[in-house]
Amino acid sequence: IVAKIGVNPLIATLGMMSIVRGATLVAAQGFPLAKIPVGFTVFGQRDFLGIPVAVIIMILIVLIGDIMLRKSVFLRQIYYIGGNESAAKLAGISITLIKMFTFILTSALAVVSGLISTSRLAAAFPQAGIGSELRVISACIIGGSSLAGGEGTVFGSLLGVIILALVNNGLVLNNISIYWQGIVSGLILILAVTIDVLTKKRGLK
Repeated sequence: IVAKIGVNPLIATLGMMSIVRGATLVAAQGFPLAKIPVGFTVFGQRDFLGIPVAVIIMILIVLIGDIMLRKSVFLRQIYYIGGNESAAKLAGISITLIKMFTFILTSALAVVSGLISTSRLAAAFPQAGIGSELRVISACIIGGSSLAGGEGTVFGSLLGVIILALVNNGLVLNNISIYWQGIVSGLILILAVTIDVLTKKRGLK
């Protein structure tokens, strides 16, 4: 519906997230699934040479993703479409193909994230990840991505995640209520988006 009909990708993503989350709650009847094979926990609870396996997987994904986005002509077209879809279409880029591939790729990465989370907790919680979508958007924008599209890097997004984690840890270490984390995350998101919009306007002048 995004590639063919032109539905806003953010709205389509949030809508599908709600559908899948609801289906998960219905299937699990709201209860966690704890019968996870012991061998499956290797991804979330084990380490290799003192480094958690989950961190190793993250590093590999970041490195491969960064190299591919910089070196692959096919993946570079994602930036072109995000920057100016009309110009990309005139240049002969297959808009539908690139958009479909991008959604498939990000869905696959979301699956990897979910598997690691399930492995770490040794259980599948239907409520896991609720509220994380805003933190993800905030991290990407803080890392240099633009809601308008056409900008952003894998390392930048990782930096955004680290910054948000440091902020949340700082709140905890200063004995500030965990309920303030949502307020702070929201303020950071609004600030990051505002800076992004102002930067874009200055660039157009």
